[in-house]
Amino acid sequence: MIVDTLVATALLAEVRQNGQTGVNRSMFTASYIPPNARAIFRMSVIGAGIAALLALAALIPIGHGLGALFGILGLALGVGNSWMILRSTAKYADHGRAAKGRLATATLGRLAIATVIALVFAALFRPEGLGVLVGLAIYQPIAVVAAAVPMIKELRRS
Repeated sequence: MIVDTLVATALLAEVRQNGQTGVNRSMFTASYIPPNARAIFRMSVIGAGIAALLALAALIPIGHGLGALFGILGLALGVGNSWMILRSTAKYADHGRAAKGRLATATLGRLAIATVIALVFAALFRPEGLGVLVGLAIYQPIAVVAAAVPMIKELRRS
């Protein structure tokens, strides 16, 4: 939830600052996602990839390869959630206040789906399935750092 708020706030601030609304010309045109928001997403994907490689390198030698794979699934759920945050926030910026309720509903729905998926894997594939929850938990600070670093750099410049 904290990551949703950080990314959405950064995206909406950049859209407003640049004066770009990202209004769709047709229903097939993608919404505008500012370069800074894409860079934040890219950094979080790279961080998740590094965490996945570290999990594989640490857990396979000790016989918990399946736990590492479930952890990677949790990281992938976090990355997917971040991508959907970008898309729904861009759509919210396109539609303005009219879509505020839909943004909140979509956010809660995404979090509920990710939680249900993680809990199902944790219950069905115990104890290795708990890696999904661990992967989700590890992704959160990665995403927060990815969102905070550009903001801190910008604050230092001004």
